[in-house]
Amino acid sequence: MNGKLLSSTRYEVFDRKLMSELINPVALKDLKLDHQSIFIDRENIGNMLFSSAYMPFHNSEGEIIAFLNLPYFAREEVLRSEISTLLMALMNVYILIIVVAILTILFVSKYISRPLIMLKEKLQLVSVGKDNTKIEWHGIEEIEALVSEYNRMIDALALSSERLAKSERETAWREMAKQVAHEIKNPLTPMKLSVQYMMYSFDENATDNKDKLQALANTLVEQIDTLTNIATAFSDFANMPKSTKQLHDFASIINTAVDIYKDYSNVSIELSIENDLQLFIDKNQWLRVFNNLIKNSLQAKIPDQKLIISIDVKTTDTKVIIAFRDNGHGIDEDMRDKIFVPNFTTKTKGSGLGLAMVKNIVNNSDGKISFESELGKGTIFIIELYRNNG
Repeated sequence: MNGKLLSSTRYEVFDRKLMSELINPVALKDLKLDHQSIFIDRENIGNMLFSSAYMPFHNSEGEIIAFLNLPYFAREEVLRSEISTLLMALMNVYILIIVVAILTILFVSKYISRPLIMLKEKLQLVSVGKDNTKIEWHGIEEIEALVSEYNRMIDALALSSERLAKSERETAWREMAKQVAHEIKNPLTPMKLSVQYMMYSFDENATDNKDKLQALANTLVEQIDTLTNIATAFSDFANMPKSTKQLHDFASIINTAVDIYKDYSNVSIELSIENDLQLFIDKNQWLRVFNNLIKNSLQAKIPDQKLIISIDVKTTDTKVIIAFRDNGHGIDEDMRDKIFVPNFTTKTKGSGLGLAMVKNIVNNSDGKISFESELGKGTIFIIELYRNNG
């Protein structure tokens, strides 16, 4: 235990007297006297620095019988280089793992989200009464189940829409039949009373028989004209032909409708529309639309006031927006919920079947119509059409 070398794996170092065969005295003190379990110090051979570690060997009784010395001769720069190389290699591996993980996540998320995005877009387009398309998807079981449920919902919605449309048609026709019957009774009553009065008061010897017959004839003709108007209105609405869509100049259609009313007294119609606006529509039906809107404005004209009708047509990349405005009486508050409901009437004012027909044509063109009205100031109808409505 005098600190002298007993054995070494590198005797050439000691044979060349590069290192002493005696233990570092500081290490001997710390391990033997201070009972430390290990001692590490910086030693040198000439100008070369190296790290050297010492630790004691104990026998079975716990006594120190020898010391082990482990010198590490690698240069500091080499050590730093090795550590840097190791860290760089680990960093490259981590970066590669992260990139692979991100790409995997993106692929998986895209694979999962693609059908969900498709489903979301289809759900946004779902509408009652339209031909909603189904989705075909084969892949992840959970997504496939969701798509199957969507397709089942489309089938159920189509069936419900068909039943609803049938019910609405039946209800509408029943209501129309009641209104037609009521309106037919109105002219029949004075016709009946006039004939009964003639039968009661007729005297073949009277000198005014010709005048009485003429008055009766006038009454009958007037009431028959009323019945004819009712029948014509009903026929026009009930027998509206299926749309025959072709590419037409929209400005030409509006001008044709406006020309009919341009000579009306105390009425001014202003039109603003770009030339060569081509739309895929039924020309005859859209003539009806503008004819009925103009007639509706004429019926709402305030007496002794000039009626001004303005038709302003604006376009976007996807839509055509028609603003039809007048300065007429406006629509009464209690009539606004019923403005597009079919209503057979012999009154000179009111929407009758005209606006119901307008809404029907707009809907059949995949458009929509709305209105705003203020009593005493007028009404504006807004019609929106898609430019690719073919």
